[in-house]
Amino acid sequence: MKYARVAVNTPVDATFDYHIPPELDGKIAPGHLVQVEFRTAMEHAIVLSLHDEAEVERTKPIIARLDPHPVVSEEQIELARWLSKAYLAPIGLCLWIWLPPGLTGHRDVIVRLRESYPPELIIDQLEEAVVALLKRRGALRGHQLNLALPGKNWRGVVDALEHYEIVDTESTLAPPRVKPRIVQTAALAIHPDDIPKAVLSLERTSLTADLLEVVATVPEIETATALKATRANKTHLQRLVETGWIAETGDKLSLRLDRAELTPTLNELRKLDKPLRILNILAREGDPVDVSWIYAQADASLADLKKLEEADLVLLGEQQRWRDSLAEKDFIAVMPPSLTPAQSAAWKQLESAILSANATLVLEDDIRRGEFETRPNTDPIRSIFLLHGVTGSGKTELYLRAIELTLALGRSAIFLVPEIALTPQTVRRVAARFPGRTAVVHSGLGEGERY
Repeated sequence: MKYARVAVNTPVDATFDYHIPPELDGKIAPGHLVQVEFRTAMEHAIVLSLHDEAEVERTKPIIARLDPHPVVSEEQIELARWLSKAYLAPIGLCLWIWLPPGLTGHRDVIVRLRESYPPELIIDQLEEAVVALLKRRGALRGHQLNLALPGKNWRGVVDALEHYEIVDTESTLAPPRVKPRIVQTAALAIHPDDIPKAVLSLERTSLTADLLEVVATVPEIETATALKATRANKTHLQRLVETGWIAETGDKLSLRLDRAELTPTLNELRKLDKPLRILNILAREGDPVDVSWIYAQADASLADLKKLEEADLVLLGEQQRWRDSLAEKDFIAVMPPSLTPAQSAAWKQLESAILSANATLVLEDDIRRGEFETRPNTDPIRSIFLLHGVTGSGKTELYLRAIELTLALGRSAIFLVPEIALTPQTVRRVAARFPGRTAVVHSGLGEGERY
């Protein structure tokens, strides 16, 4: 019998052995998310390793494998072990930080129709409906069956069909509640200089526009001649007179519209004003832009953009947009202050370590000074420094300088804040020093932002 050593998502600093039942033999591997009976409840657990023997005499079975694919890699398991050891944290909590928000707690089932089965055992009308659905659409998830068979007790039917070896079922995880934010984008598909000529393919026939254009080409033209040349009628003429764009004196017509307004007016009458606004905005932006911004700027709709796409004037696409908790906030960039003699002495050592070592530099505040003084600095991958000073003595400025130099060398930096209440003031100071380059992660963010 095989055994799986698992970590449960609870603040318990221990791992637990469960035996793998025959139906899951060969289907469990490190990294799999499973369901186990833990104390008096069902819990999710992540498999850490497989063994031929258990560390305890009696073991409970793994109830189910919740997804066919591992949710963490072996490298992530090893890093979680290191986190647990280094920071005295339960292994389960260290593992769960890898999982995106909303991943666990949403179990689903996949139902597949077997290639061969005894059709005479299908006796119920709902059973026939489920089999016909699977035959037509292939394997389906539980939520798909819910949509296809609303209000029907298909789960009991599936259990019966599985008992008679007509279908197979497999536990899986439903897609996470939180997903990447995808926005539709639009971009100009032609050269900006070609817009005036290319947009003419979209113009609509307008006898009113034709009549206005003819009147504009001749200082005074006879009404009958203008109407005959454009095939316009008295209704078109009356509209132009009422709007004040032309004047009718006796049997002569003359232009009253300002010459500067002639082309925009003709474009409006021929329904080219909106396409031109859209194309000129895209030409000005250059890069693909969110279509919602186009809607607001050009008083346009998706239908307008689709017409331009059909005319090969616009490219519609999609982009993933990050949910940034700092996006709506403005931070005024500040210059670093001059260092005090004590800060300068400390900075020389920090600067030298950053420039000379490929190792990770760890700066620690004096809140754990007693522990620090008794801990040997023997970690081969870390250079550790303790900054000692009272509040307001300038330790944060050295953190910021260390970050600045680290980023300049193409590396990355994490600024850990000991209390979430300190986050706003820390963010203001860091973001003002590194505008546009700061990301914040803490438990007070929404699931989408943390994702």
